[in-house]
Amino acid sequence: MPAALLGARRRMLAFGAAVALLPATAPKAAAPDALSAEERAWVRSHGEVVVAAPESSAPLAYVDSGGLAHGLSIEYLDLVAEATGIHFTLARPAPAAENLRRSRDHEVDILATSTDAEETQAYLATTSPYYAVPAVLVVRRDSALPDGIATLHGRIAVGSGDPAGTYLAQHFPALTVIPAADDQAALREVAAGRADGAVANRATASEALRDAALRDLRVASQVGYTYEFRFAYRRDWPVLGRILEKGLARIPQEQRVAVAERWVRGAGMALPGRAFGYVAGGVGVLASMIALVLLSLYHGFNRLVSLRTRELQAELVERQRIQDELRRLADCDGLTGLPNRIAFDREFERALALARRNNGLLAVLFIDLDAFKIINDTHGHDTGDRVLQAVAVRLLASVRASDLVSRRGGDEFVVALVDVGTESAALAVAHKILAEVASAAADAVPDFDLGCSIGISFFPSAANSAEELIRRADSAMYHGKSRGKNRVWLFRDGSEGIPGEYTAGGEAIGKARPAPDVEASEPAARRALAPAPLEPTPARSAPVQ
Repeated sequence: MPAALLGARRRMLAFGAAVALLPATAPKAAAPDALSAEERAWVRSHGEVVVAAPESSAPLAYVDSGGLAHGLSIEYLDLVAEATGIHFTLARPAPAAENLRRSRDHEVDILATSTDAEETQAYLATTSPYYAVPAVLVVRRDSALPDGIATLHGRIAVGSGDPAGTYLAQHFPALTVIPAADDQAALREVAAGRADGAVANRATASEALRDAALRDLRVASQVGYTYEFRFAYRRDWPVLGRILEKGLARIPQEQRVAVAERWVRGAGMALPGRAFGYVAGGVGVLASMIALVLLSLYHGFNRLVSLRTRELQAELVERQRIQDELRRLADCDGLTGLPNRIAFDREFERALALARRNNGLLAVLFIDLDAFKIINDTHGHDTGDRVLQAVAVRLLASVRASDLVSRRGGDEFVVALVDVGTESAALAVAHKILAEVASAAADAVPDFDLGCSIGISFFPSAANSAEELIRRADSAMYHGKSRGKNRVWLFRDGSEGIPGEYTAGGEAIGKARPAPDVEASEPAARRALAPAPLEPTPARSAPVQ
């Protein structure tokens, strides 16, 4: 294994109650265009950001006997630090449950290997995934259980808080899920005969099976679930989330693949030992004995070569799958299939450059579902996921093929209307989205009225940069949400409107008027477009144009 943090950026972990992880040299300054002025100020004012890693989750994150931090997640943190200038401090390693408590109590700021489990969502937000790996079923080598989990009946150990446990309970009700402290503990339950199998991510399971105490276990099959590892950060520090996203976005795809190959090593299995016996000829000629021994060795060697060939082929297939999955994750939201934040920002910059060149009008719609948490709390996260998927389909149906649609995270979406023509046309699309979101929720949860709040900013009147356009649309959305949900609010003339007045260039020039109906004439629409909210539109009867 290579060192976790490369070159001069290797760090030493100090055990004890206090946290301490000091760089051998000062971290490199972030690239000038990496962070906004607000984000650079945040990095300077917050000093060290405390990271919690699991006690032992090799090869993702672990600490050796000499106190050095290693692992794929640790190397990603180092790359993010190099790209952004942020200074990470690693906390004393602790079990997963203890790390959750410390993050809830703000003793740590980041979890290095989060899988976006339900229990963290109340106080932690997560970045885009930086690594994905399938869940696998591990059984004893002498187990008579079938390799496929679909026909398996028995007791399956799963680490505490592992989302794969929920997946198994939902998709394989014949199984009895046994909680264990972590993946290592789950595997030990199988080795001790207290469980028929264990489910863990393939990278950790493959590394753990190198331990002599677990050599009698084997990977039987995949289970149909994929772990997506993310950085989880304090929900009350949204600026930190933007910094982490930018740091991850600056890691080239080739380097992501290299990091995965270096640490996971194809997630393959060590070649099982094979003992060759000898043939005792008893009473017979020496030549016959030698011939039998040679024949046995020959067939044994052929079996060994055949076994190793199959395993190498499997490792190559798995390596290709990892590379394909990393490329997909680099651009795709795992739940909805929409472009993620990284892919959207890249395409939006191109659309904005084209609008500048052609003096075009571009609109950004920042969409946040109203009271979405109630669906998760009352109907469960599976229902919430189906609502998000349905909303994604309706958003794509509401815009043109040339427009951009992205899931920003959680229940937030961003739409960019490219070369929209007129501002009233953008308002028409916003009203259509209000109706489509209500319809999508009604299909998934018939007894619940779900609306959304939409903030709109226009290029070039609101801002000239992609980041400012998104931020001001976001600001308009939150401004409107606090004053009545299921509405459309506009951000105009470079400053946010407030009830009762609108501003132009920072100077109040008159009283606000409601934004026009989408069927209003274009001159009237341009005169009346102010940052005041549209009249409340019931979710089930929003006008569609």
